[in-house]
Amino acid sequence: MKFTIAIHCGSGTILNTEMTPDFEHAYPEGFHQALDAAYAFLEYGCTATAAVIAPVVVLDDNLLFTACRVAVL
Repeated sequence: MKFTIAIHCGSGTILNTEMTPDFEHAYPEGFHQALDAAYAFLEYGCTATAAVIAPVVVLDDNLLFTACRVAVL
C-alpha cells in the first residue's frame, strides 16, 4: 500500500547566529525520527490515527521542536 506522510515540526525561527553545527544536525535527525515513527505504524498496519499520534509523541519528547509544547505567534 502506498501512503504519504506530512509532518509539521512546529513554528518559530532559529537565527543563523544561533545555529550551531550540533543544532544543524539535530533538527533533521529529530524530523526523520518522527517520520520514521509514522511510517513504522502505517507499515505495521496500525490505524491512521495511531500513525498521526506516533510522530507527535516523538516531536513532543524532543526539546528542539514546538510540536505540542508552545505556540509561537
